[in-house]
Amino acid sequence: MNEMVERVAKALNKEMLGSVPPEMWDSPPFETTVNRLRRMARAATEAMRHPSMEMLNRGYESCDEAATTWDAMIDAALAGDKP
Repeated sequence: MNEMVERVAKALNKEMLGSVPPEMWDSPPFETTVNRLRRMARAATEAMRHPSMEMLNRGYESCDEAATTWDAMIDAALAGDKP
């Protein structure tokens, strides 16, 4: 599993009142729930693929290639994490 998608999945789990105890994350009884959290995390990360205008404007303040940089960063966040 991709590191960023896994991080987002664990954050979603925590926000959902820890439906999967951290020490049980890789345990078979929670496999279905964890896989669902991972799919949700991937969808959330995918939704960020195209930055908002405000994000682009702030990015351009610090970098001329903000959109290209952002795309590369999202690509890296999703690399190796095909459903």
